[in-house]
Amino acid sequence: MNMQAQLAAAIAAAEETLDSSPRNLSTAPANDVDAPTIPWSTPDVDEPPAPAPQLKSLGSKAVTVKLFTSTVGLSKLDHVETANYAAGNVHTHIFKGSDNLVRIAVNKYRAVGAYLNAHTVPWDKGVRMVNIVKYQDIMAGLRQLIAEAEAAKYEATRNMGAILAEEAQRLQGIANATGKPHIADVSKLPTVEDVEAMGVQVSMMPIPDPDNVDPRLGNTEAETADYVKRLNEKAAEGGKHCISECISTMEKSSESLGVPVGDLKRYHKSVIGNLADVASRMDGANISDDPAVKQNIDALATLADKYDGDDTLSHNQTARDTAKLDIDALMSKMQGLV
Repeated sequence: MNMQAQLAAAIAAAEETLDSSPRNLSTAPANDVDAPTIPWSTPDVDEPPAPAPQLKSLGSKAVTVKLFTSTVGLSKLDHVETANYAAGNVHTHIFKGSDNLVRIAVNKYRAVGAYLNAHTVPWDKGVRMVNIVKYQDIMAGLRQLIAEAEAAKYEATRNMGAILAEEAQRLQGIANATGKPHIADVSKLPTVEDVEAMGVQVSMMPIPDPDNVDPRLGNTEAETADYVKRLNEKAAEGGKHCISECISTMEKSSESLGVPVGDLKRYHKSVIGNLADVASRMDGANISDDPAVKQNIDALATLADKYDGDDTLSHNQTARDTAKLDIDALMSKMQGLV
């Protein structure tokens, strides 16, 4: 057999060993490499829904603070005049005069409660919510006012003898002028011990986090859900309180700017300054996740900054009218949130 015949025989033998069935090509990617996707193809499976935003719990945003204030009364029930009047209670005001040391001390203690209320939002009767971000600042301010009240109390007790003698003389003068000797009764006046007992007690408590409820309490899912619902309601109420405080201040500023220039006796810069103050305080007190609350408080701060130092508000009617319109427009928008 020549070489050509040998080559032909080898080719024929090779063809007989081949599988005549069609090849099954694997579409699986080799070595776990992702198979290329066709740009215009759409997967058959549904995409999972986007996760809902998880807002901070109220317990992580705020703590509750309760303030107990004890002071002496600056008015006493006049039993004689009440009986004679027969249409309501009649009181005698004591320690009158802005320079009276007892009155100064009482007002200092009252200022502590006023400060806390001005920088917080309500939780329950007598209990306030403090924004945890502003907690240190607010408590520092509170402690400073308490220290001032304590110092004023010390000054009053140190001079109590002179204070009581002066007040007795004042009441006697009223009794002589009115022909009512019972007014001079000094037994209605507080003693040194009464003034020394004045004070402030601050009670702080964290808001329980529903995600970390002690399992030993055995709360059901329904009870926990109800608690979460009430926490959310409190947060919403806190936001509305902040807006209401802003609206209240804006109403006073709008009313003041509504007085015509010709009838204006004196212009008080607090007309605008109070807007900036309430915006700052409510921004710090806000514990609501509602962006509309934050946006409107910021809008009030911007508005106050716009008119801060504008001296034309004291004498230019057009400027006053424009500022009033701006305040009224924002106030109307805020009223839709409460």
